[in-house]
Amino acid sequence: MFASCSKIVREGNAVKSVRRSDQMRKRKFVETMSLQAQKAAVRRNIRARLRSVLPAEVARQSAIVAATVLQSPQYAVAKSISVYIAKEGAAEVDTRLIIADALRTSRTCYIPRCISRTRMQMVRLASLEDLDNLPVNKMGIKEPELDENRLLALDGPEAPIDLIIMPGLAFDSNGWRIGHGAGYYDRFLKECEEFNAVNGRQPTPTLALALLEQFVEGDIPRDENDKRPDSIFSAATK
Repeated sequence: MFASCSKIVREGNAVKSVRRSDQMRKRKFVETMSLQAQKAAVRRNIRARLRSVLPAEVARQSAIVAATVLQSPQYAVAKSISVYIAKEGAAEVDTRLIIADALRTSRTCYIPRCISRTRMQMVRLASLEDLDNLPVNKMGIKEPELDENRLLALDGPEAPIDLIIMPGLAFDSNGWRIGHGAGYYDRFLKECEEFNAVNGRQPTPTLALALLEQFVEGDIPRDENDKRPDSIFSAATK
């Protein structure tokens, strides 16, 4: 009888444990859905705001941000950089001036190439002519073809990245960012962290570039997978 009672107790505890696990999964699911809804709301609001930013204003702020990047200590010591290519006509900081200076000063310049719906790699850009001749992907961004053979960043110890210049859709005053939702940079930054750890390198500095209109009041919603850039450069950066 004692053994039978013990079995009943164990089974009861097992049921309680399963219920607790189910409750935790449901709570996590609700929290995740709530976070996604918050991020979606931020993206909608910022996209609506950016539609009113004129190209001349984007160009003005882009020139200021580029000059600040080129004068920064992070850029001064970098022998290789990865830098995004701005979508033509989009309300985001244009990086062409930065790319041009990197190539002119013989820095190794890497640009993004998407290899799946969630992952990207950084591949070498040879020249401004190379940049101008790149095809445009379905998102409207210049990008090398997948089957084109190019030097890959992080493909061995001889291909590190000394500075990552990244975009974003929205930013807050505490230095957090939201991208467009695919998580490309969050995953790539994780890969870069792993590369640096394996090769005994210091963490790679990260700079995010922002228009003034991309800053939000309050905090950016985020979770443990979101990566915070080391610095955000805007036209207001001193």
